Amino acid sequence: MAGSPRTSGLIGVLFGGEVVNGRLAVYAGGVNPGTRGNEKILWIVSKRKHVGPRLAISGRKEGSTAVTYRRRLAATGSAQVPGYNYPSILDLPVPGCWKLTLRTAKISATVSVLAQVAH
Repeated sequence: MAGSPRTSGLIGVLFGGEVVNGRLAVYAGGVNPGTRGNEKILWIVSKRKHVGPRLAISGRKEGSTAVTYRRRLAATGSAQVPGYNYPSILDLPVPGCWKLTLRTAKISATVSVLAQVAH
């Protein structure tokens, strides 16, 4: 999944979650009730970009000013995955549609996420 704008060079590789109607969907709380696996996403920024040591994720549930989400992720290295890597477990607090903004140094991108109800 690519962040918007695509020129940000930020992509998310899903190790949890799924695509529903063309957009990323995870389970609220960060755990898939069917597999009991965490909703893992590896955020990657191209090596051609200047990044910071952390990736900040901030989000707001659409239609709400009170329900927010914030995380700061440390960069990790990997010989297997080119680019700057920021592993995460996306644990949005409540179901609904979310707009997330991801920032590191001067790079900023947005993604839309559907947080599903965990049964």
